[in-house]
Order: sequence, then C-alpha cells, then structure tokens
Amino acid sequence: GRHHQYSPLRFGEGLGVGSPLSFQGRGRGRGALIANRYTINFKMRDADKQMKTFIKIAVLAIMEIAFSVFPANAQTNQQDKPIVISISRNFSPLTFINSEGKPAGLFADIWKLWAEKTGKKIEFLPSTWGESLENLKNGSADIHSGLAVTPEHEKQMIFSQAFYQNIFCLFFPLKQGNAKIIRELSGQKVGVVCNSSQEEYLRKNYSDIELVVFESTQDAILSAKAGNIRAVADSFLSTSADIMRLGLSGEFEAGRKFFTQKHFMQAYLKKIRNFSLL
Repeated sequence: GRHHQYSPLRFGEGLGVGSPLSFQGRGRGRGALIANRYTINFKMRDADKQMKTFIKIAVLAIMEIAFSVFPANAQTNQQDKPIVISISRNFSPLTFINSEGKPAGLFADIWKLWAEKTGKKIEFLPSTWGESLENLKNGSADIHSGLAVTPEHEKQMIFSQAFYQNIFCLFFPLKQGNAKIIRELSGQKVGVVCNSSQEEYLRKNYSDIELVVFESTQDAILSAKAGNIRAVADSFLSTSADIMRLGLSGEFEAGRKFFTQKHFMQAYLKKIRNFSLL
C-alpha cells in the first residue's frame, strides 16, 4: 500500500483541505489510531515507522480475535477455500482500488499481512460502501474489512476488538460561505454515503437536518461543489483524500469541530456459527 503523511491539524481553525493528509485524535495536535488496546500517536518525523508498527499490532489483534473466538484446531472440509473479505473500493486511504486495479489501502494491507502470517488464503470483494455491507449479509463475503459499530449493525453482526479510530466531520464548499458547526445546519441539505455510520448517527441525533444519500463520498463532494447540498458529512481522512484526488483542495473547508468519532472493527454475521475458515 502507499504511505501517507500525517501532520498536526486542529479543528476550530477554519481548516482548508490542501496540506498533506492529516487528522486529529483525542489529543491536540496529534492523530490517534486505536489498535486493540494500544494507542499509537503519529508524528511527521517517524510516521512511516509508526504506521508499520500499527499494522503489525492490528494484525496481532486480528489473530488474537481469530484464535480466541474460533478454535485453532477446528476441522473443516473447506480449508482450501479463501476467506472472502468485503471492502469498499472508494474509501481511500483505508480501502481502495489502486492504479493497477488491485485492492489496496491500510485495511487491505492488514489483511494481507494476516494471511502471510497465518498461511490462510484471502480474497477481496470490492464494491461501493453500501454494497460492501450487503455482500456480507447475502453471503457473498465472509467478513467485513472494517466498519463502525452502530445499533443497527449490532443487531446482525459480531465485531472484533477495535483497531482503528475514525473521525467524522463536515466539509463545506467555500463558494457557499463559511464553515459551520452541525447544529447550525437545521433545515439544510447534508450529503452522506448510503448505509454509513454517519447516516445512522445523523438521522438519530439531528433529525432537523435534511440528509441526501449518495453512493460514494465523491458523488457527495461533486454535488456540494455544484451547490446542490450545503455540506458533506464523512470521515475526515478519506474525504480529504477524495477532495485532493479530485483537484478541489482549494474549494473546500473542514468544519470547525468533528461531530463524532467511531472505532472501526472487523465484522461477520451472527448467523454464521461455525466460522472455522479462520
């Protein structure tokens, strides 16, 4: 996977999207990723080294989950069958399709390393975010690469330990005026990705905001650029990546505060009782 540069960035300063990809965790001026019971703080001078450390810890977390929930000596007549992992093809830099047409990104790298360490065969099933959930539910995939725990998801899925903390905020097209905080958006249109945790969160907590559902973050960004919606509500890291990739860095501003943060985990369906592939 490709490397990304993480630099200090503070919400509350009227942030433009034009510097190297960056995000803020719980502490000021730093980003935080959660890997099992560990917190890793990224600094510019050793970001690559700490990213590699994070991936190793996340793999250990997955292995811990696999061998504690599913016995290592479980017998199966499907040992040669690959584990199908559902991923979003446009959730950069966490999961995406690279220039060679292959699955890539942080979550994909974690699973590739897990497969290398365990000798298990894996196969990625890329799709839109909404389809990535449906592929898990309809049996096309065995496990989801990483998603947030929500009340709706908990009804159907079993989750791993948290291994990544994702921060969600609002992105505003500059030509429509200054960035706002979420409670100032009553009666206005905000774009969200279909079946995302931010859609569920906003519907529950901000019913006065008119949500417009899109297949991808890119579609929401372009709609905001065209003036059809006032803001995009999504992951700070992945939305920043999409804005930069679209060449719109000077046209959008991140909100002054993030509106929620979610721990991401792997997940599989509760109805799958004998997950001996792991």
